[in-house]
Amino acid sequence: MKCSSYIDILKNQNGLINKGIFYDNVRDYLGEANKVNQDIEETIKSDDQRNLFSVLNNGVTIVAKKVTAGHDAFEISGFQIVNGCQTSHVLFNNSSYVTDDMFITVKLIETDDVDLTSRVIKATNSQSVVMKEAFATIKPYHKRLEDFFNAMQTNGYNLYYERRPHQFDDNEDISNNQVVSAPLLIKSFVSVVIEEPHKVHFYYGQILQDYNKDGTLVFDEKHHPGLYFISHIFNEGKRSSYKK
Repeated sequence: MKCSSYIDILKNQNGLINKGIFYDNVRDYLGEANKVNQDIEETIKSDDQRNLFSVLNNGVTIVAKKVTAGHDAFEISGFQIVNGCQTSHVLFNNSSYVTDDMFITVKLIETDDVDLTSRVIKATNSQSVVMKEAFATIKPYHKRLEDFFNAMQTNGYNLYYERRPHQFDDNEDISNNQVVSAPLLIKSFVSVVIEEPHKVHFYYGQILQDYNKDGTLVFDEKHHPGLYFISHIFNEGKRSSYKK
């Protein structure tokens, strides 16, 4: 599809990029300083290369709960861009350079199957530089964790669960010490709940692999999200500093 048309579906009602459609992406936007993003921007701005954008870029993957095919267009609803977050942001940020001869490859998948969506996310991101452990957080349980952390803000705890790397980088109202990453949460849980603090110096991917080898002990669907929240508060020992 035309890049200009693709940019249109990225906009919210205020004309800004709609962050919500990247909710299921394994990574958030990595910023303008990222080397891959710089290369994408260079292509967009190049008079000699921009018309080759569709062959120089891997394109994007959209998973929609409903797709209605028309004569020359598709109507989609309940959709997520599960691969192509970086390309989308760079295109949006450089929309003034986008011309009518620029196209982008779009893979459109219709499904409301959560498990299939997770498999699509993993498959379409496997060729990118994404660590295997990042895929652990695409499971629905991590959305429950994120919602729980957000809900606890009504009780005065100013903490945010970073389900996706760099999720809050562009939010100036959120400082680094308010962001709780998955690796940090894993180490807190192993230290406090499983009571093996001597293991927390290991690489978190190894911890995740070791404790889930013979069964799910970390991020088990049966675990109440509060277990992870409380373990983080206790492990950090800075409860008062988290209060608003």
